[in-house]
Amino acid sequence: MNLRTKTTWPILACLLASMTLCRPTAQAQPIAQTQPAAPSQFTAQTQPPRPAQRPPLPPATDSTPAKDSAISFYHSWLTPETHLYRGQEYVVYTQLLKEGYPYFGENSRRKGAICYDGILYKNVYLYYDLVTSQVVINDVYNVFKIALYNELIDSFSIEDHFFINLRDSLNPTAPRNGFYEQLYKGKIQLLKKEKKQIQEDLSDEQKVQRYIDGADSSYYLKIGNVYHPVNNARSLSHALKDRSRDLKKFIRSHKLSMRKQREFTLIKVAAWYDNLAH
Repeated sequence: MNLRTKTTWPILACLLASMTLCRPTAQAQPIAQTQPAAPSQFTAQTQPPRPAQRPPLPPATDSTPAKDSAISFYHSWLTPETHLYRGQEYVVYTQLLKEGYPYFGENSRRKGAICYDGILYKNVYLYYDLVTSQVVINDVYNVFKIALYNELIDSFSIEDHFFINLRDSLNPTAPRNGFYEQLYKGKIQLLKKEKKQIQEDLSDEQKVQRYIDGADSSYYLKIGNVYHPVNNARSLSHALKDRSRDLKKFIRSHKLSMRKQREFTLIKVAAWYDNLAH
């Protein structure tokens, strides 16, 4: 073992012991094909790893220059970071679609960050497949794509959109577990579930045409420990029934509309309701 190895690994051990595991906080306002073989060091795993027995996440703390520097050194030392490149090989199927694409936002990867198996990775280029509910990255050599293990994803962001992995199956009011965009977080939360589906056009007897026509969105307000679906004016009024009269005045005075500007209206209403005394 050379001198650099002897001196550096104790430093890394200290850094790892002092690092705060990631718990990003959103601002209140987010068919089988053969692919080229991967280099053996970065081969995508075919089975998910057994869940690691990690201690509970410590409380999130504010960033400091010393901590940021330590984490930056940790990531740079491990480049390329094999810990991130774990998942199943993702088969691209956009070429089979006549129209549309399965990804969130644009038909291309976009810059973001991801908290994967307790470690926060910044400046990662991601795809979010809204058909299969998978987060996808390119492998380290850009040879093939990797679908990351959903159970290891705590949260991720794509540009200014922040997503959480909802795991609240014991709550009878909770929507189905999965990825939700966190549109607002204060004393209450506003979550959005977006989904795409592949449609089939059977008008051509010779060939079935497949396409994706937009996305379906559902919204949920979490007040206390209760989730309320809020997809129209009636359900919103029911969720905020303790302030239903004030709600109507607020929407009318601010010229909001659940029918024409549903998401914008819900964000405004969530912030308004969150600031009321309950």
